Amino acid sequence: MLTRDMVHFSTINQYKEIKRQMFGIDDPQIWMAYLLCIGGALGCIIYGLRRWNEKDPEEEN
Repeated sequence: MLTRDMVHFSTINQYKEIKRQMFGIDDPQIWMAYLLCIGGALGCIIYGLRRWNEKDPEEEN
């Protein structure tokens, strides 16, 4: 028979397990690699959009 404390403890452990394991990936270093790749790609896109119509200094000469 489950007591109220046992159910609460079980719920906390399940929450911690879900929080620790996002999308099935346990290692936070893997998440950092994904986030850095996505951030780098977004940075390149923003850089390209900002400099889309700028003239090349070598073409002006």
